[in-house]
Amino acid sequence: MRAAWLEKPHSLSITEVPDPICAHDEVILKVKRSSICNATDVHIWEGTFPKDVCPPYPHVLGHECSGEIVEVGKDVQGWKTGDRVGFWVKMTGAFGQYNAVKINKLAATRLSDAIGDDEAPLMEIVAATMRCMHKSGLELGDRVIVFGQGPTGLLLMQEAKLFGASFVAAVDVYDNRLAKSKELGADFTYNIRGKKQEQARSEILDGAGPIDMVIDAMGNHRWKEGNAINLGLSFLKRGSTYLIFGHAPGDQPVNTRWVSNENIMFRGFEPGWDTSRKVLQFGEQLVAQGRLRLESLITHRLPLRELEKGLIHCRDHHDSTIKVVIDVNA
Repeated sequence: MRAAWLEKPHSLSITEVPDPICAHDEVILKVKRSSICNATDVHIWEGTFPKDVCPPYPHVLGHECSGEIVEVGKDVQGWKTGDRVGFWVKMTGAFGQYNAVKINKLAATRLSDAIGDDEAPLMEIVAATMRCMHKSGLELGDRVIVFGQGPTGLLLMQEAKLFGASFVAAVDVYDNRLAKSKELGADFTYNIRGKKQEQARSEILDGAGPIDMVIDAMGNHRWKEGNAINLGLSFLKRGSTYLIFGHAPGDQPVNTRWVSNENIMFRGFEPGWDTSRKVLQFGEQLVAQGRLRLESLITHRLPLRELEKGLIHCRDHHDSTIKVVIDVNA
């Protein structure tokens, strides 16, 4: 099969590799589309992904893909050939024409015909963001602000509304992503690029008011003029929640006095496999019903031979790139 073979950092080739063999607990997917993870795939390609969780080199790059089952291992239950599948998460193998997946050990869902091939690999990030929202503490009528409007931030913004938020603000450093956020339902958007801390705080408070929950899908490294984490903390009402989805590289400064004095809860997420399966299946319904919009996130569609071009877009062109989908058979 043809695949994107990552020999070592910055040594990527589109080449023939052996077809995967179906183990007793695996299925073989014939991959239709894959998508580039703007963070993880780029970091693994560059060799900057955390070493303790980075898949060993060499490998077939990628973890966001979908396809049709063409072979089923003897011990696999509940799946058959012909099923269209979306799943979370296997860290390698996406950018190849076939992918061996231990489907009963992952969070996986059958895909409705209402979900197109280009949208289907994005079910991986639907699973990731829905895992974050599950039991997040968001209550009906809450006012929410989402920092970061890349692909996952745009999903979290939509999901906050679906989970009952009465008002969702979106903050980023790129106008194209904020325009997309507005298109997808954000009530207030704000570009912090070039703004000093106090100016940003004052103008966001004027537009959004006090907030019940911050969802951080950006971290603290995109905004050069201030501290995005402390900015987010400064909007929260007493006893509110700062929900962490995105991670900036390295340790980040946090105003712990604010956290303590205002009784702020910092919250991560890791709900486990059973819950991950449940929320992915629910996410599939939301996408199939058109309530959670994926198609609008896709800005580029490229053939497999142009994968490296797509990685460069994701790394260097945030002002024009949101999500890149790869046709592994083109």
